[in-house]
Formats: sequence, C-alpha cells, structure tokens
Amino acid sequence: MPCHDTSALISVKFDNSEHLLEYDFSKLTCQKTIGSDNGFLDFSKGREMTALVELEFQDIVNYLKVESSEEQFLLYLEWDALRSTILHYMGKSEELDTTRYQLESIDYQEEGVEIRQVIRPPREMPKIVSCAVSARSAQVTEAPQEE
Repeated sequence: MPCHDTSALISVKFDNSEHLLEYDFSKLTCQKTIGSDNGFLDFSKGREMTALVELEFQDIVNYLKVESSEEQFLLYLEWDALRSTILHYMGKSEELDTTRYQLESIDYQEEGVEIRQVIRPPREMPKIVSCAVSARSAQVTEAPQEE
C-alpha cells in the first residue's frame, strides 16, 4: 500500500493570531490522488499552531473514526505534512529530517501568513493500529483479573 513514488506539497494559511485558516495538501501516490477530504481539515481549522503541533496521530484517527489501514495511511501523510510545516515555521527544524522536509516559501500577507513546504516520501511508516484493535486492547486492559 504505501508507495514511495512522489513528493507531496502542502500550503498552509494562518491568520495574524496564528490560528489555522486552511491548508491544501496534495500528493499523487500509487496512482491515487490524495487530498484533504477526510475531515482532518475541518477538525484542524481555527486551532492555534502550538495546539496543532501537539495533536497525537492516534487521537485524530480515533476522533475521525478512520478504520481502514489505507485511510489511516493517507491521514498520516496529511497530519505529518501539516505538523512538519508548522515546526519548520516555528523554527523547530531540529525536530525534522530536513532532507525530507523542505520549506519552499513563507509569504506574509495582510490577513496572515502562507507557508509552503515540499515533503519527500517517508523511508518507513509508523505502525498503524485500527480502531477495532485499539478497542480490543483497551477492553483487555480494563477487564478485571481473576484470583
């Protein structure tokens, strides 16, 4: 499923108080175009930069109820793109693989700032756990132990 065939591009717009207005994430991979149509953009709009950087991937998967591994993979690419763009803008590029994440431009406008970044494909994807597996693991952890 994960293909390493092309780079991605993200364009992110923040207002003057550093709250997300919108972003456009695009990538062509495995002959399928990936875009911002999974609910993550709506979930993220209006949030402050620092809050967006602190979002945990698995929390987003659970909130958006993304169950298929393919959709989780696509969501991961989008989450990673947004997070890395913000880290770059905040001057925290030491937390990033700068050979993979390359800031393309920062455009300050009257209504805010637009940041563009190019992202090369990841070398290795993190383990993605389905909601069903997470729920089962939680049930096992919460089950009373027999004596």
